[in-house]
Amino acid sequence: QPLVTAPYTNVAGVVAVNHDASKIALVNGVGDVELWDRAAGQRLGLLLVGRPPKGGTPTMPPEGGTPAMERVTHLAWADNPQRLFAADATGRLAVWDVGGAGPLATRESELSVHALAVSQDGGFVAVLGGDKRVKLFRLQSAGEPAVWSLEPIETPAVAAIENVRAIAFTREPSPHLLIALQSGA
Repeated sequence: QPLVTAPYTNVAGVVAVNHDASKIALVNGVGDVELWDRAAGQRLGLLLVGRPPKGGTPTMPPEGGTPAMERVTHLAWADNPQRLFAADATGRLAVWDVGGAGPLATRESELSVHALAVSQDGGFVAVLGGDKRVKLFRLQSAGEPAVWSLEPIETPAVAAIENVRAIAFTREPSPHLLIALQSGA
C-alpha cells in the first residue's frame, strides 16, 4: 500500500520531501516547481522557472519573480527555516523561502550539477559537479532588509577529493559534516 496518495500528475522526475514530510516539491512536465501539502493532497503554490505564467499568475511567491532558471534538475529542502534549494541544467543555483518571502538568492556556477545537498539548517550547500568534484557554498545575509547570497567556501581538503559519486550532510551530531563517497572506495 502506498504511503502517499495524492493527485501528483505530470511529474518530470525531480521530487523532494521536507524534513517532516508535510510538504513535497516537484518539477512538473513544463519545468515549474510545484509545492504540495502532502496530507491534504493540495497544491500550495507554483514557483515559475524562467518564464511568465501561461494564462494566470503564480501563487508563490506573492510578488517579485523567481530566479530565471533553465530545466530544474535537482531539489533539496533545508529543515529550518523552510527553504527550498534548486539547481538547473546550466549550473545555476536558487534558494526560495517557501514560508512566503519568495526567492532569496541565486548564483551562477561554472559547474554542471550532478548532485545537490543542503545542510539541515540551510546554511551550507554542496554541489557535485560534472568534473566529479565538490564545491561548497554558504547561504548568508547582510543589510536591512536582508540581502541573501550564496558565497563559495574555499575548502582545499574537499576540493582535493576526486571521483566523487554522491554527497550528503549528516543530521546529528555534527550537521555540517559533508560526506563524499568516492568510486572504488
